[in-house]
Amino acid sequence: MSFPLLRLPQLVHIEVFKHLEFQEIFLLSLCSENMKFLVHRIKLKPKEIQYTLGDDMIRVSVGGTNKEWKIYPLAVLECVSFIPSEEITFKKLGGEHIACRIVENSSDDQYTHIFECLEDRLSEVLVFVQYHLEFLFPKDPCVQLKVKSVDCLLAADVLSNVINTALRFDEFRHTEVEEFLTNNPNHESIDILSKPSCRDLKCNSKLWKIKGLSFEYSRTNTCRIMKYFSGRCLILHNASLKYSPWIQLIQKWKKKEAYGDLHAVIVRTPEDVYEEIDSDKLLRECNALQWDGLRRPQMFKFDPKMSFRLLRLPVLVHIEIFKHLEFQEIFLLSLCSENMKYLVHGIQLKPKEIQYILGDDMIRVSVGGTHKDWQRLPMAVLECVSFIPSKEIISIKLGSERIACRFVENSSDDPCTLISECLENCLSEVLVFVQYHLEFLFPKDPCVQLKVKSVDCLLAADVLYNVTNTAIKFDEFSPTELENHLANNPNHESFDIISKPSGRDLKCNSKLWKIKGLSFEHSRTITCRIMKYFSGRCLILHNASLKYSPWIQLIQKWKKKEAYRDLHAVFVRTPEDVYEEIDSDKLLRECNALQWDGLRRPQMFKFEPK
Repeated sequence: MSFPLLRLPQLVHIEVFKHLEFQEIFLLSLCSENMKFLVHRIKLKPKEIQYTLGDDMIRVSVGGTNKEWKIYPLAVLECVSFIPSEEITFKKLGGEHIACRIVENSSDDQYTHIFECLEDRLSEVLVFVQYHLEFLFPKDPCVQLKVKSVDCLLAADVLSNVINTALRFDEFRHTEVEEFLTNNPNHESIDILSKPSCRDLKCNSKLWKIKGLSFEYSRTNTCRIMKYFSGRCLILHNASLKYSPWIQLIQKWKKKEAYGDLHAVIVRTPEDVYEEIDSDKLLRECNALQWDGLRRPQMFKFDPKMSFRLLRLPVLVHIEIFKHLEFQEIFLLSLCSENMKYLVHGIQLKPKEIQYILGDDMIRVSVGGTHKDWQRLPMAVLECVSFIPSKEIISIKLGSERIACRFVENSSDDPCTLISECLENCLSEVLVFVQYHLEFLFPKDPCVQLKVKSVDCLLAADVLYNVTNTAIKFDEFSPTELENHLANNPNHESFDIISKPSGRDLKCNSKLWKIKGLSFEHSRTITCRIMKYFSGRCLILHNASLKYSPWIQLIQKWKKKEAYRDLHAVFVRTPEDVYEEIDSDKLLRECNALQWDGLRRPQMFKFEPK
């Protein structure tokens, strides 16, 4: 199925590219100039690009973010002298059109495709690849290089910004290495996997000034390497250990005669050789003192009160930060200033619902997550109080109105960490301020759910609008107030009655019967009445008394389309202490039920990605 990726907004591009592998992004960038510019605009930021050069082959991989050290495959390019004409395609690589073909990699390799380029010289392809990647990743990631021959090292001279190199030659060539270091003076580390001799390691070599230097085979050259090295970190594998070079190194470092930048020397002996140095004797000979713990930065704990210029960061950074915040933290941030409130508004968070629980002078607010996540997350607890000590009063702007309040830590085992005590007498006023504030924070109009624990709370809730779901739990059921609430909120989708209404409370013309979803927690004596008058979609009856007659009447009227036209389901549960049983076969026979043929609803289907 065609997918107009280029016509979508940039934020969609970013989300799409998050789910693509780097080699898929590289393939996309070769499709067209527009696609290449799209990848450029996304501004991907790998921390490094690694080139591995072999016999007429370039293997490219990239590093992830600064927090992740994993290397990801990007591309394999191979120089060939012949490609059948019918298989040749032209791709624009680094601003130049080159003839190539793309072959699937059949070997067990992370790289899915091989680019066979009709070029004689490896260095030319390397230039094209580097120009192409410099355009795709404009933040100049550092370049790492692995070469397997002297010819590859000579070809690598065309690369720029190389800071790390690994050399693995059959025969170490001192001259070519020096020339390479001259052309790339910003080297931070060199890893020599070959076996150089003493003649190859000159005292004036540029190798000694590299910050990080590693030798895979240093057995006969250990003393010479330790003598001339003037960098930061030295790693010697397969080394021969002796006292004299260690003592000389430590004494010169202590007296500041040499090794001014030295941080670490790591030495490993060969696996088949066991050598041991008496470390206590070595420390005594060089007059080492026990470390006092004062000569390096101490560990510290991050101070959450430290100033942080959040408002000056770009929108994409705001989005990433807000992904890691709880909703109650976002609510508190929105009270800090008008600018912060507008920032939260601009992020356009999209909870699917806001739930208000109203109790005695208290409002508890929670929000639902995305449509895939049904968990409700705590947001705020606000309490109306008549007195706050003057020294503890702070003024906040809630719903465009300034109110006096204070924040108190919630000592109980509650998911809400803070309680906002508001100096207001009327619960409905605070409720209005909260709803206006949340409407501004979440401009996508999430549905409103309401839970009330008294008639006074239900009256206070009349200031809310767009209420679609309500649960009431009164000590005494009040049909008049309930009808008024339904009249003020005609878009109700469900209603959950946890109180114990009587038959007198449920009039035949009540607005309750027309609600799509209706639930009664206690319906034992009024089960028949509820089933008789209900005209919605889904009915749930807890603690109900089961009888044949209302069931048969309901099913027959539904079949004849005399009533219950929108009915989808009726759920009935008996009390736990009462056991009642209905013979379902007998019930189905009495209402002339037919076996379902499986044809009267949409069939399941599998999405076709093409």
